[in-house]
Amino acid sequence: MRFNLKSFLFQNHTAEQTITKNTLWLIIGKIGGRILRTILVIYAARILGAANWGIFSYAASLTGIFAVLTDFGISSLITREHARDSMSKEKDKLISTAFFLKLATSGSRHTFYYSCRTTFCDNQ
Repeated sequence: MRFNLKSFLFQNHTAEQTITKNTLWLIIGKIGGRILRTILVIYAARILGAANWGIFSYAASLTGIFAVLTDFGISSLITREHARDSMSKEKDKLISTAFFLKLATSGSRHTFYYSCRTTFCDNQ
């Protein structure tokens, strides 16, 4: 029997194949993302220079911290409720509410970021 890579990667035949395939895609995605992120960081550091790279890193770290703080567990809630009952009519209401909550919290995060930027960074 000949091994068909296309059939293995893109068609699910058994539970074992599905688990193996999903694990493989997850590993490829994580490694590929890390390689791409490393290349982009090196490139951006070379282009920006030491002083501007420091400012960029500071802004990126603040944004990352506030992104976690403004989520408030909304993503976990959506995942749990969708897994519990994926055919419910309440699902659409829940998703739209979560979308607008995330939109509002991200707007407040960006407002805070820009106010910090104008307060602490020199305009050159």
